[in-house]
Amino acid sequence: MQEEISKVLVLGNKGQLGFEVEEYLSSRGYSVVGMDYPELDVLTGDGRDALIGYLREVSAVVNCIAFTDVDKAQDPDLRDAVFRINADFPGQLSRACAEAGVVLIHISTDYVFSGHTARPYREADTPAPLNVYGASKLEGEVNALSSGDKVFVFRCAGLYGVKGPRGKGANFIDTIISLSQDRDVLKVVDDQITSPTSCSDVARAIERFLREGMSDYGIYHCTNSGAVSWYGLARFVLDTIGWQGKLLPVGTKDFPRPAPRPAYSALDNTKIRSVVEMRDWQDAVEEYLRRKYPERLLK
Repeated sequence: MQEEISKVLVLGNKGQLGFEVEEYLSSRGYSVVGMDYPELDVLTGDGRDALIGYLREVSAVVNCIAFTDVDKAQDPDLRDAVFRINADFPGQLSRACAEAGVVLIHISTDYVFSGHTARPYREADTPAPLNVYGASKLEGEVNALSSGDKVFVFRCAGLYGVKGPRGKGANFIDTIISLSQDRDVLKVVDDQITSPTSCSDVARAIERFLREGMSDYGIYHCTNSGAVSWYGLARFVLDTIGWQGKLLPVGTKDFPRPAPRPAYSALDNTKIRSVVEMRDWQDAVEEYLRRKYPERLLK
Protein backbone atom coordinates (compact mmCIF):
# COMPACT_ATOMS: atom_id res chain seq x y z
CA MET A 1 0.00 0.00 0.00
CA GLN A 2 1.10 3.57 -0.60
CA GLU A 3 0.03 7.07 0.38
CA GLU A 4 -3.39 8.30 -0.70
CA ILE A 5 -3.60 9.64 -4.25
CA SER A 6 -5.80 12.70 -4.73
CA LYS A 7 -4.46 14.47 -7.84
CA VAL A 8 -4.14 12.67 -11.15
CA LEU A 9 -2.85 13.60 -14.59
CA VAL A 10 -4.81 11.97 -17.44
CA LEU A 11 -2.96 12.00 -20.76
CA GLY A 12 -5.15 11.63 -23.82
CA ASN A 13 -8.23 13.01 -22.07
CA LYS A 14 -9.91 13.94 -25.35
CA GLY A 15 -9.94 10.36 -26.58
CA GLN A 16 -12.50 7.65 -25.96
CA LEU A 17 -10.93 6.10 -22.85
CA GLY A 18 -9.20 9.19 -21.48
CA PHE A 19 -12.47 11.11 -21.57
CA GLU A 20 -14.21 8.52 -19.37
CA VAL A 21 -11.24 8.20 -17.01
CA GLU A 22 -11.13 11.96 -16.45
CA GLU A 23 -14.92 12.15 -16.02
CA TYR A 24 -15.12 9.25 -13.57
CA LEU A 25 -12.15 10.28 -11.43
CA SER A 26 -13.56 13.81 -11.19
CA SER A 27 -16.93 12.41 -10.10
CA ARG A 28 -15.16 10.48 -7.33
CA GLY A 29 -13.56 13.59 -5.87
CA TYR A 30 -10.10 13.45 -7.44
CA SER A 31 -8.43 16.61 -8.65
CA VAL A 32 -7.79 15.80 -12.31
CA VAL A 33 -5.52 17.51 -14.80
CA GLY A 34 -6.21 16.51 -18.39
CA MET A 35 -3.76 16.95 -21.26
CA ASP A 36 -3.97 16.08 -24.93
CA TYR A 37 -3.21 17.47 -28.35
CA PRO A 38 -2.60 20.30 -29.05
CA GLU A 39 -1.70 21.19 -25.45
CA LEU A 40 0.71 18.26 -25.29
CA ASP A 41 2.72 17.13 -28.30
CA VAL A 42 4.61 14.08 -27.04
CA LEU A 43 6.81 14.11 -30.14
CA THR A 44 8.47 17.43 -29.29
CA GLY A 45 10.89 18.47 -26.58
CA ASP A 46 8.64 21.36 -25.58
CA GLY A 47 5.73 19.00 -25.00
CA ARG A 48 7.79 16.71 -22.80
CA ASP A 49 9.12 19.67 -20.81
CA ALA A 50 5.56 20.84 -20.13
CA LEU A 51 4.64 17.35 -19.02
CA ILE A 52 7.50 17.19 -16.53
CA GLY A 53 6.20 20.39 -15.00
CA TYR A 54 2.82 18.79 -14.37
CA LEU A 55 4.41 15.73 -12.78
CA ARG A 56 5.55 17.89 -9.87
CA GLU A 57 1.89 18.56 -9.02
CA VAL A 58 0.30 15.09 -9.16
CA SER A 59 0.62 11.69 -7.49
CA ALA A 60 -0.41 9.50 -10.43
CA VAL A 61 -0.52 9.55 -14.23
CA VAL A 62 -2.89 7.60 -16.49
CA ASN A 63 -1.48 7.36 -20.00
CA CYS A 64 -4.19 6.88 -22.63
CA ILE A 65 -2.18 8.48 -25.43
CA ALA A 66 -1.67 6.12 -28.36
CA PHE A 67 -1.69 5.81 -32.11
CA THR A 68 -4.70 3.48 -32.30
CA ASP A 69 -5.57 3.19 -35.98
CA VAL A 70 -4.42 -0.38 -36.53
CA ASP A 71 -4.59 -0.27 -40.33
CA LYS A 72 -2.93 3.14 -40.75
CA ALA A 73 -0.11 1.95 -38.49
CA GLN A 74 0.88 -0.50 -41.25
CA ASP A 75 1.83 2.42 -43.50
CA PRO A 76 5.66 2.45 -43.72
CA ASP A 77 5.58 6.26 -43.88
CA LEU A 78 3.89 6.38 -40.46
CA ARG A 79 5.94 3.68 -38.74
CA ASP A 80 8.37 6.09 -37.05
CA ALA A 81 5.52 8.20 -35.67
CA VAL A 82 3.66 5.10 -34.46
CA PHE A 83 6.69 3.87 -32.53
CA ARG A 84 7.52 7.28 -31.11
CA ILE A 85 4.01 7.59 -29.68
CA ASN A 86 3.31 3.97 -28.70
CA ALA A 87 6.79 2.74 -27.80
CA ASP A 88 9.27 5.56 -27.10
CA PHE A 89 6.97 7.94 -25.23
CA PRO A 90 5.85 5.38 -22.57
CA GLY A 91 9.49 4.79 -21.66
CA GLN A 92 10.22 8.52 -21.45
CA LEU A 93 7.08 9.06 -19.40
CA SER A 94 7.93 6.19 -17.06
CA ARG A 95 11.40 7.57 -16.37
CA ALA A 96 9.96 11.01 -15.66
CA CYS A 97 7.35 9.50 -13.32
CA ALA A 98 10.05 7.55 -11.48
CA GLU A 99 12.11 10.69 -10.97
CA ALA A 100 9.04 12.49 -9.60
CA GLY A 101 7.92 9.54 -7.44
CA VAL A 102 4.64 9.31 -9.37
CA VAL A 103 2.55 6.19 -10.07
CA LEU A 104 2.01 5.42 -13.77
CA ILE A 105 -0.93 3.48 -15.21
CA HIS A 106 -0.18 2.80 -18.88
CA ILE A 107 -2.86 1.48 -21.23
CA SER A 108 -2.00 -1.32 -23.64
CA THR A 109 -3.84 -3.80 -25.85
CA ASP A 110 -4.80 -7.40 -26.56
CA TYR A 111 -3.10 -7.01 -29.94
CA VAL A 112 0.27 -7.77 -28.35
CA PHE A 113 -0.75 -11.43 -28.82
CA SER A 114 -0.80 -13.57 -31.96
CA GLY A 115 -4.17 -15.21 -31.40
CA HIS A 116 -2.76 -18.70 -31.87
CA THR A 117 -4.46 -20.14 -28.82
CA ALA A 118 -7.77 -21.62 -27.71
CA ARG A 119 -8.04 -20.03 -24.27
CA PRO A 120 -7.98 -16.47 -22.92
CA TYR A 121 -4.48 -15.05 -22.63
CA ARG A 122 -2.96 -14.64 -19.18
CA GLU A 123 -0.55 -11.89 -18.19
CA ALA A 124 2.41 -14.28 -18.19
CA ASP A 125 1.77 -15.62 -21.70
CA THR A 126 4.37 -14.73 -24.31
CA PRO A 127 3.34 -11.87 -26.61
CA ALA A 128 3.77 -12.22 -30.37
CA PRO A 129 2.07 -9.34 -32.19
CA LEU A 130 0.92 -9.78 -35.78
CA ASN A 131 0.84 -6.12 -36.81
CA VAL A 132 2.80 -2.88 -36.40
CA TYR A 133 0.33 -1.45 -33.90
CA GLY A 134 0.67 -4.49 -31.64
CA ALA A 135 4.45 -4.49 -31.96
CA SER A 136 4.64 -0.81 -31.03
CA LYS A 137 2.36 -1.29 -28.02
CA LEU A 138 4.39 -4.28 -26.83
CA GLU A 139 7.58 -2.24 -27.02
CA GLY A 140 5.78 0.49 -25.09
CA GLU A 141 4.93 -1.98 -22.33
CA VAL A 142 8.53 -3.12 -22.08
CA ASN A 143 9.83 0.44 -22.03
CA ALA A 144 7.35 1.59 -19.40
CA LEU A 145 8.00 -1.35 -17.08
CA SER A 146 11.78 -1.24 -17.43
CA SER A 147 12.08 2.54 -17.03
CA GLY A 148 10.03 3.07 -13.87
CA ASP A 149 9.40 1.50 -10.49
CA LYS A 150 5.71 2.28 -9.89
CA VAL A 151 4.17 1.13 -13.15
CA PHE A 152 0.91 -0.65 -13.93
CA VAL A 153 0.21 -1.81 -17.48
CA PHE A 154 -3.49 -2.37 -18.17
CA ARG A 155 -4.11 -4.42 -21.31
CA CYS A 156 -7.59 -3.70 -22.65
CA ALA A 157 -9.56 -5.11 -25.59
CA GLY A 158 -12.44 -4.09 -27.83
CA LEU A 159 -12.94 -0.75 -26.09
CA TYR A 160 -16.12 1.26 -26.51
CA GLY A 161 -17.17 4.50 -24.83
CA VAL A 162 -19.72 7.27 -25.18
CA LYS A 163 -17.25 9.71 -26.75
CA GLY A 164 -16.08 7.32 -29.44
CA PRO A 165 -12.46 6.84 -30.51
CA ARG A 166 -10.56 9.72 -32.02
CA GLY A 167 -8.76 9.27 -35.30
CA LYS A 168 -10.34 6.00 -36.49
CA GLY A 169 -14.07 6.63 -36.68
CA ALA A 170 -16.74 5.21 -34.40
CA ASN A 171 -16.29 2.26 -32.06
CA PHE A 172 -17.68 -1.12 -33.12
CA ILE A 173 -21.01 -0.86 -31.29
CA ASP A 174 -21.72 2.63 -32.60
CA THR A 175 -20.80 1.52 -36.12
CA ILE A 176 -23.18 -1.45 -36.01
CA ILE A 177 -26.05 0.69 -34.74
CA SER A 178 -25.38 3.35 -37.36
CA LEU A 179 -25.30 0.79 -40.19
CA SER A 180 -28.49 -0.88 -38.93
CA GLN A 181 -30.43 2.36 -39.44
CA ASP A 182 -30.31 2.19 -43.23
CA ARG A 183 -29.44 -1.41 -44.08
CA ASP A 184 -31.51 -4.58 -43.96
CA VAL A 185 -28.53 -6.93 -44.23
CA LEU A 186 -25.23 -6.70 -42.34
CA LYS A 187 -22.14 -8.90 -42.51
CA VAL A 188 -19.74 -9.23 -39.56
CA VAL A 189 -16.69 -11.44 -39.07
CA ASP A 190 -17.27 -14.49 -36.89
CA ASP A 191 -13.70 -15.82 -36.68
CA GLN A 192 -12.11 -13.14 -34.49
CA ILE A 193 -12.71 -13.58 -30.75
CA THR A 194 -12.16 -10.79 -28.23
CA SER A 195 -13.21 -9.51 -24.79
CA PRO A 196 -15.28 -6.38 -25.51
CA THR A 197 -14.72 -3.85 -22.75
CA SER A 198 -16.52 -0.74 -21.55
CA CYS A 199 -14.33 2.33 -21.07
CA SER A 200 -16.40 3.17 -18.00
CA ASP A 201 -15.41 -0.14 -16.40
CA VAL A 202 -11.73 0.48 -17.14
CA ALA A 203 -12.13 3.89 -15.49
CA ARG A 204 -13.67 2.25 -12.43
CA ALA A 205 -10.79 -0.22 -12.23
CA ILE A 206 -8.25 2.58 -12.45
CA GLU A 207 -10.01 4.45 -9.66
CA ARG A 208 -10.02 1.35 -7.45
CA PHE A 209 -6.28 0.86 -7.91
CA LEU A 210 -5.67 4.49 -6.99
CA ARG A 211 -8.07 4.44 -4.03
CA GLU A 212 -6.65 1.21 -2.62
CA GLY A 213 -3.07 2.44 -3.02
CA MET A 214 -2.10 -0.70 -4.91
CA SER A 215 1.60 -1.42 -4.99
CA ASP A 216 1.65 -4.82 -6.72
CA TYR A 217 2.92 -3.28 -9.92
CA GLY A 218 3.05 -4.98 -13.31
CA ILE A 219 0.69 -6.14 -16.04
CA TYR A 220 -3.07 -6.61 -15.56
CA HIS A 221 -5.67 -7.67 -18.10
CA CYS A 222 -8.36 -5.04 -17.64
CA THR A 223 -11.36 -6.30 -19.61
CA ASN A 224 -14.94 -7.21 -19.03
CA SER A 225 -15.42 -10.92 -18.38
CA GLY A 226 -16.08 -13.42 -21.13
CA ALA A 227 -15.27 -13.72 -24.82
CA VAL A 228 -17.25 -13.34 -28.03
CA SER A 229 -16.74 -12.92 -31.76
CA TRP A 230 -17.45 -9.59 -33.43
CA TYR A 231 -20.45 -11.28 -35.02
CA GLY A 232 -21.67 -12.44 -31.60
CA LEU A 233 -21.28 -8.94 -30.20
CA ALA A 234 -23.17 -7.46 -33.14
CA ARG A 235 -25.93 -10.08 -32.70
CA PHE A 236 -26.27 -9.15 -29.03
CA VAL A 237 -26.42 -5.41 -29.76
CA LEU A 238 -28.93 -5.75 -32.59
CA ASP A 239 -31.17 -8.11 -30.63
CA THR A 240 -31.12 -5.70 -27.71
CA ILE A 241 -32.29 -2.77 -29.85
CA GLY A 242 -34.87 -4.91 -31.66
CA TRP A 243 -33.39 -4.68 -35.16
CA GLN A 244 -35.40 -6.77 -37.64
CA GLY A 245 -32.80 -7.11 -40.40
CA LYS A 246 -30.57 -10.03 -41.33
CA LEU A 247 -27.09 -10.44 -39.81
CA LEU A 248 -24.71 -12.76 -41.62
CA PRO A 249 -21.50 -14.28 -40.20
CA VAL A 250 -18.50 -14.08 -42.54
CA GLY A 251 -14.80 -14.88 -42.37
CA THR A 252 -11.88 -12.52 -42.01
CA LYS A 253 -10.88 -13.45 -45.56
CA ASP A 254 -14.08 -11.78 -46.77
CA PHE A 255 -12.99 -8.44 -45.28
CA PRO A 256 -9.28 -8.03 -46.11
CA ARG A 257 -7.59 -5.29 -44.10
CA PRO A 258 -4.07 -3.81 -44.27
CA ALA A 259 -3.24 -5.09 -40.76
CA PRO A 260 -3.69 -8.75 -39.80
CA ARG A 261 -5.74 -9.33 -36.65
CA PRO A 262 -5.35 -12.13 -34.08
CA ALA A 263 -8.06 -14.76 -34.46
CA TYR A 264 -8.33 -15.14 -30.68
CA SER A 265 -7.28 -12.31 -28.39
CA ALA A 266 -9.63 -12.72 -25.44
CA LEU A 267 -7.90 -11.87 -22.16
CA ASP A 268 -8.08 -13.72 -18.86
CA ASN A 269 -8.92 -11.09 -16.22
CA THR A 270 -8.62 -13.32 -13.14
CA LYS A 271 -5.71 -11.30 -11.76
CA ILE A 272 -7.44 -7.93 -11.81
CA ARG A 273 -10.68 -9.42 -10.45
CA SER A 274 -8.83 -10.05 -7.20
CA VAL A 275 -8.84 -6.24 -6.85
CA VAL A 276 -11.97 -5.02 -8.62
CA GLU A 277 -15.11 -6.62 -10.01
CA MET A 278 -15.14 -6.82 -13.82
CA ARG A 279 -18.66 -7.68 -14.89
CA ASP A 280 -19.68 -9.82 -17.85
CA TRP A 281 -19.41 -8.13 -21.23
CA GLN A 282 -23.16 -8.54 -21.80
CA ASP A 283 -24.04 -6.49 -18.70
CA ALA A 284 -21.58 -3.77 -19.67
CA VAL A 285 -22.92 -3.55 -23.23
CA GLU A 286 -26.51 -3.32 -21.98
CA GLU A 287 -25.58 -0.44 -19.70
CA TYR A 288 -23.79 1.31 -22.55
CA LEU A 289 -26.84 0.98 -24.79
CA ARG A 290 -29.12 2.34 -22.06
CA ARG A 291 -26.74 5.24 -21.54
CA LYS A 292 -26.17 6.22 -25.17
CA TYR A 293 -29.18 4.84 -27.07
CA PRO A 294 -32.14 4.82 -24.67
CA GLU A 295 -34.57 5.56 -27.50
CA ARG A 296 -33.45 2.45 -29.43
CA LEU A 297 -33.91 -0.13 -26.68
CA LEU A 298 -36.75 -2.61 -26.61
CA LYS A 299 -39.41 -1.64 -24.09
